[in-house]
Amino acid sequence: MPPPSCSSYADMCRISLFCLAAAPITLVDLRERCIPDALSLGGLFALAAWDAAVQPRVIPMEAAAAALGFALFWALRLATRGLGFGDVKYAALIGFFVGLRYWFVAIFVAALGALLYWVFAVYRLRRPPRERIAFAPFLTLGAMAACALRIAGQSL
Repeated sequence: MPPPSCSSYADMCRISLFCLAAAPITLVDLRERCIPDALSLGGLFALAAWDAAVQPRVIPMEAAAAALGFALFWALRLATRGLGFGDVKYAALIGFFVGLRYWFVAIFVAALGALLYWVFAVYRLRRPPRERIAFAPFLTLGAMAACALRIAGQSL
């Protein structure tokens, strides 16, 4: 069996960088209902620096995905007042991480997961329907699902 290629090492490092930001983002959002800029923006800059050193040709598409994530979540924030600004910045980080093609997969999985949790919380746990939930855990789940699809080579 041949050793993994350099690109698989690069992918593992990139995933590790994302996880170094995503894990504490998820935990802090669960505990405090906020996402620190140092984690979301720091993760974005760390990924951008890594890509600039290892694969600079992908940066324009990743930057486009980050901008799309930021813009769509900013619009959702303004329209619904349900999302925090930390979620907006985290959506940009996820866009940069998974890329334009897989960003929609990540957001679909996140939205579906949050909806299923909300239904469970309201109807089974008897929580008030207007109770705010942390969205970062679902965004992280979506990003991991999109990453798994990307690694598996599923074309969209």
